[in-house]
Amino acid sequence: EHPLIDLALFRIPAFTASLIVNLAGVFFIFGIFLFQNLFLQLVIGLTPLEAALWSIPSSLVFTVMSFQAWRVTNRLGPVRTVLVGLLVNALGTALMAVAAYNLSLIGVLASSMVMGLGFVPVVLTTTGLIVGSAPPERAGAASALSETSAEFGGAMGVALLGSLGSIVYRLAMSEVDLSALPPELAEASRSTLAAAIEVAAGLGGVETPWLEVARESFALGFSISCAAAAVTLLALAALARHVYGRNPPAETNAAH
Repeated sequence: EHPLIDLALFRIPAFTASLIVNLAGVFFIFGIFLFQNLFLQLVIGLTPLEAALWSIPSSLVFTVMSFQAWRVTNRLGPVRTVLVGLLVNALGTALMAVAAYNLSLIGVLASSMVMGLGFVPVVLTTTGLIVGSAPPERAGAASALSETSAEFGGAMGVALLGSLGSIVYRLAMSEVDLSALPPELAEASRSTLAAAIEVAAGLGGVETPWLEVARESFALGFSISCAAAAVTLLALAALARHVYGRNPPAETNAAH
């Protein structure tokens, strides 16, 4: 009579569309930012502290937008905010794909700032739409589903985008000549960039031209993951436009 997850909520098109957009937004931001942190340290060669300091500008964008996103929603309306935010987020991930492929530190950090401009309004607004689209007596269940989908999306983003990047890395490294290494070290180097860097460091100054290939392979996996995110976000924007167009959500309180 009082289910923990009320499946009837998924019959409301605006609720389901908003939930999917919310989940996808968190999915890509978690997965890409995991890649970004590894990219700064393993590819660019920054220390953890240096990587954190370089990430401050994009963190400030996310912080400021968290406080000011309601202004965007009030000005554009919830639906247009979601659609424009998805397009900006897609632009940011596309720029990130180009920057990662070109091993550009500034490009990656600037792209993350663009992503923040699009991501924050989308997630905050869809959260309001999720709760606002549900009947008042089911608002608590809708809110719980919203929070659960965000947590699930973040976990899946790390798992699936991380797996995609790993597959690309291993395919790119499969043809690299590592015959000078013991088999177990060669296998480790082909598995992850972190292992390849550790193996190279343990060789005591021996020339390791394959290490640069390993870094480029990781960057390629990062780039492909970002490109996949950009395409998916554009498709999601088209889907959201269609659903919201046929089933306009209630716009009251969506900005708050």
